[in-house]
Amino acid sequence: MRVTAMSIGRLPATLAAALALAVSAAARHSDIVIELDGNRLLTVDGATGVEARVFEGELGELGVPGFADDPGFASEALAPWALLGFNVTDALLFWDGEGFVAPPQEETLDLLVSGMVVMTVTGQSGFQSGPDFAQADSNGHLHAHLGFWVKHPDFDENNPFYNPISDGAYVLIMELTSNLHETSLPLAIVFNQNLDPEDFEAAVEAAADLFGPDCPGDLDGDRSIGLSDLALLLSNYGLSGGAGYEDGDLNGDGNVDLSDLAALLALYGTTCD
Repeated sequence: MRVTAMSIGRLPATLAAALALAVSAAARHSDIVIELDGNRLLTVDGATGVEARVFEGELGELGVPGFADDPGFASEALAPWALLGFNVTDALLFWDGEGFVAPPQEETLDLLVSGMVVMTVTGQSGFQSGPDFAQADSNGHLHAHLGFWVKHPDFDENNPFYNPISDGAYVLIMELTSNLHETSLPLAIVFNQNLDPEDFEAAVEAAADLFGPDCPGDLDGDRSIGLSDLALLLSNYGLSGGAGYEDGDLNGDGNVDLSDLAALLALYGTTCD
């Protein structure tokens, strides 16, 4: 985790005031609602009430280029006084209209807690362990916001309104953690930078595919689940952290282990239309 000394108090007064409002603002978009599946944190779309792993945000909130504080995080299901934290599980991705690539101008994404940068995600960074950022009350209720700030390499905190980041969609992949609950499956937040609704929706749909193809268990792309898929999984068996679907991580937890093997064996011999 990279903690910088930059805080809201060191920014120009007009921007500091705007960010202070943003960090404490009520959600203006659908929250990431946190429920429990057994003892595992489960993420749900606040608008639909349906389990989800892809969420949306809009950059440029409050007129601050590249900044967002939505989606927020809310729960009424946590254990009393449970702490909520996060890890970032992959590099920052950018949708170029055809696929996900590294940000074209080497943009980075800062995550802020109470206005202070606690982590920077780049197009090359991998897994990063983050801090706790909220605590449930005595009834297990919680509502909190992180700050998300995509920055151009020439970003200067003394002139933060000059931030010419590329137009497109930026994707942050993270997981939620707790001292009293099991870590969630990875989730993606897709941030829109000046895309029209149709193009942004294409990016959101593509982000869902990051957690697995439309043919479960098919690791080699032949739309059947057989010996070659099993061999691929076994060649990566034991990977811990950072594994992808193509490595055999069928449940999206970043590992290739017994649960993935069991899932593939349950699908063994099937084909997809």
